[in-house]
Amino acid sequence: MFEYGFRKGKENADYGADNIKKLYFPKQKVIFFEENKNIEDSLKLMIVFGDEKEFLYEVDVMKN
Repeated sequence: MFEYGFRKGKENADYGADNIKKLYFPKQKVIFFEENKNIEDSLKLMIVFGDEKEFLYEVDVMKN
């Protein structure tokens, strides 16, 4: 989910007035077509940067 969002973000990246490149991640949703009570309502990924700053990346799940 993160890799897909990153690829799409790179496609739409641009430079702002401050000359800093900006990535625009799409609003994502993961769809599960199977019945499984263990599937959560969202998928979460904690991203930790080199300076120990953390960012929680969360995508909603659509269950069929």
